[in-house]
Amino acid sequence: MATRLAAACLIGIASMSACGFAEAGSGLPPLPAMGPSLRKTVAFQ
Repeated sequence: MATRLAAACLIGIASMSACGFAEAGSGLPPLPAMGPSLRKTVAFQ
C-alpha cells in the first residue's frame, strides 16, 4: 500500500511540474526525461 501511495505522489508531483513547465513556456518538456523513471515506478508496483 505504501509503495502505491508513494508512486501516486510521485506521479502527481511529476504531472504538476509538467503543467508548471508548460505554463512557463519552457522549450524542453520534462515528460520524456521523466518517462523511464515513471516506468520503473510502475514496474515496481
